[in-house]
Amino acid sequence: MNNSTTSTVSQQVRDAFNFGIQKLPLSGPDNLSTPVYGLFRDDTGDFIGSNGVTKRYTPHTTEDVCALVDACAEVVGMESCKLSTHWNNGHFVTVQPSKEYRQAVIGTKDSIWPRFILSAGFDKVAYKGSLGFWRDNCHNMQELRSLSSTHFSFRHTSSLTGKISDLISKFERLAGSWDKMLETIRNMQDTKVSWDDLVEMVYPVNEDATDRQKSNRVSTIEAIRRRINREAGELGYAALQTHGNRVITAWQALTGVQGHYQHNATFRGIGSNRTASGYRTNMEHILRANNAPQVRQVERHVVSLAA
Repeated sequence: MNNSTTSTVSQQVRDAFNFGIQKLPLSGPDNLSTPVYGLFRDDTGDFIGSNGVTKRYTPHTTEDVCALVDACAEVVGMESCKLSTHWNNGHFVTVQPSKEYRQAVIGTKDSIWPRFILSAGFDKVAYKGSLGFWRDNCHNMQELRSLSSTHFSFRHTSSLTGKISDLISKFERLAGSWDKMLETIRNMQDTKVSWDDLVEMVYPVNEDATDRQKSNRVSTIEAIRRRINREAGELGYAALQTHGNRVITAWQALTGVQGHYQHNATFRGIGSNRTASGYRTNMEHILRANNAPQVRQVERHVVSLAA
């Protein structure tokens, strides 16, 4: 391992997460003691999560996150990888390999390349690593969670700083799943799906819905259709027809729905992860899209068809 490069990668993580996590006792009325503790950032005092923890719970540290990132960067190639960091009640880091990993999905216009997504949260499963892909055309970043080889998770029980070899092995197995992901995506290109059947599955008609809910459903479906056809024109895919036998590839279905929820869907809820201009960060949109039930449903469906 190149120690100087390791130091550089770790320092980027320390600079991004230059705060610690405190575990403090929570009190009831009149300062009544309780067995419950809360987690707080030691710089802002912000409460982390929505629940308390027990006295036995030990939160992970920034150095543990550094160990995760160092292990991933060692596998990817430290000299060429780039990091992006994000905080949302936990540590998120994406690792971008060099552009030599870029692979064409069709011709030279639609290309993807791997992204490693690392998260260290303050929950029962503290550490998660996954292999996703970045799509150049629309700047989508997505995971294929239906492929079990593309992710791992484990609990935080002790410091990770002395477990680099074990972590490297985990990321080597993760990196080895890239070929399987490419095979699945290329199979999606050869797999046709019915647009009308997809809409009925993901956005079923609810006769008891309000007029506003029905209007929102129609608007969402139309927005996804426009996105699919816009990309079809840009990349040379067959467009989705207005009438008749309306079929698209499984790849178009997945990227159309995911792209809508990453870039266009209304973001609900209030949080602290906004940029200086007041807008959500890119990573916030990516996390939202990857967790959207509609995206997960379409992914499971098209992956099963392309398997």
